[in-house]
Amino acid sequence: MSMKELEKRLKIALDAEFEIYHTGGGCLALRKDDGDHYWMITVNEDASIDGNPEEAEWVVGRYFESEHADAFRWILVEEPITLAQALSVYANMPEPKNDEEVIKKWSDIGIEVPGLEASAPVPR
Repeated sequence: MSMKELEKRLKIALDAEFEIYHTGGGCLALRKDDGDHYWMITVNEDASIDGNPEEAEWVVGRYFESEHADAFRWILVEEPITLAQALSVYANMPEPKNDEEVIKKWSDIGIEVPGLEASAPVPR
């Protein structure tokens, strides 16, 4: 898929001030920076953004940078949602409680995703 086609397909994310970001090794993500942290949205953790925006195959992570490499922290929600759903909830993601935190479901961190049936949360 050409960059032009990709930009057209991901217009809603680009309009929300996400950028197409090269993560290295030929991989791409949608990224939005905000001070000491940023969010990245990809298709099911495979470091690509060539998925269908209308399919529930997008995952979201929030990352905190530090001057020290060993202080890098992040939180990732594994439950896939549509790109529009991701754009409606990403800013509500909390800071990670640990250096690396993988969350199974959005409801586990108290976030209700519009159009996604919630299940009982699992304690963090």
